[in-house]
Amino acid sequence: MSLFAELALALAGFTGVAAAFGGRERAYSQADRARLLSISLSSGAVLAGTLVAWTLAAAGCSAATVFGWSSLAGAFVLVFFFLKVLPHAYSLARDPEASTSPFIAHLGTVVYGAGIFLFAGNFLVWGEAWPLLAGSSIHLGWGIFLFARVLTQRN
Repeated sequence: MSLFAELALALAGFTGVAAAFGGRERAYSQADRARLLSISLSSGAVLAGTLVAWTLAAAGCSAATVFGWSSLAGAFVLVFFFLKVLPHAYSLARDPEASTSPFIAHLGTVVYGAGIFLFAGNFLVWGEAWPLLAGSSIHLGWGIFLFARVLTQRN
């Protein structure tokens, strides 16, 4: 789990550095801001799950409890995506000036839906390591994809 925490922090850190230096040369579009928020949520979900897992493991909880509750923490962060970012992403996808597409909005919906399914399912049913690791891997990959889009998309 520590590897996932390190990767999540690195992704968030590199995104922050890129945003800070890139922001001096250009103004960020609405799509870039949505990408940055989505990267933060993906990294935050992985980090929240990892921190809860470490805390519960240190408290001596069973493996099922550790994996279940850490998955719930990750799912809680991802639900914010559906409340905050998803409606905004679909409105940007309809805007021809926004440097994004409906495909990317749909892909984001699938990625976040899969993460919520894996994390919530792990809390409710499985209580194992594999859904937590799979959901975390999916979201780190999505964050890296969005990081590349932030760096390469120019309006």
